[in-house]
Amino acid sequence: MFKRFLDWIHTKIYIDSQPRTGTVINEREVYWCSLGENVGDEENGKGEVFRRPVLVFKKFNNNIFWGIPMSTKTRRVYII
Repeated sequence: MFKRFLDWIHTKIYIDSQPRTGTVINEREVYWCSLGENVGDEENGKGEVFRRPVLVFKKFNNNIFWGIPMSTKTRRVYII
């Protein structure tokens, strides 16, 4: 498996250099987050900016939350 650590480092430097938007994060909502390229069995982000949808499980403060990475694949939903 090919890891893109150098690409992630450059992307992370760019993300950290941007001004904060002041977005309010709420529990039980889904946000697109740049998760990066991880060493172990953690979920990697996808695409050029390593993004993946994340469900906010628990918010600790305005800068820290416990998130659960979700799939980037869309599925057809049937409502009966």
